[in-house]
Amino acid sequence: MSKSKPTPGVQEEGEPPQPAFQDAIAEVEAITDRIEGGQIGLEDSIEQFERGMKLLARCREILQRVEQRVEDITQRLLEPGAGPKDDSPDTDDRDTAR
Repeated sequence: MSKSKPTPGVQEEGEPPQPAFQDAIAEVEAITDRIEGGQIGLEDSIEQFERGMKLLARCREILQRVEQRVEDITQRLLEPGAGPKDDSPDTDDRDTAR
């Protein structure tokens, strides 16, 4: 039986939760500081580098989804007859009250 490819953004059973974009960026920055500062040894540096690369891949996935969503929203709003819905009544009656 072949294992199916995981769906992006869906956590597989037994995997740690995926960090939010801001958390992933903060962790990459911390990893960079530790490696560049010589705070960890070579073996730990390689492990941290690998972790950082995985986090960056996660960030790219998030950015791609957000970019697609922005494009979808923009396209919907630019369609003829589409636009922001304003269901509120016109409350500016100053000119008609005179």
